[in-house]
Amino acid sequence: MEKIQFYKIDDDGFFLEPVVFDYKKVGELPLNLISKPIPEGFYRPKWTGTEWIEGLTESEIDAIKNRPQEPSELEKLKSAVDFILLNY
Repeated sequence: MEKIQFYKIDDDGFFLEPVVFDYKKVGELPLNLISKPIPEGFYRPKWTGTEWIEGLTESEIDAIKNRPQEPSELEKLKSAVDFILLNY
């Protein structure tokens, strides 16, 4: 059994999910399964028919990068300790 990972895309070419098939049992692949791996670093991979590209615009990527981050558990704990020390 030779299992191979494919990349399922929607009708517009956007990546949906990884799919693993037994290549010898599948025969002909459905058109919405791509065998070429997605390069790292894409926020929303899109298949053009020959290659993977970034499916988001620069402004959409900037909005993701500049979104306020939720404080980590350690940061929350530090704030609580600071509050207690200042009000004790």
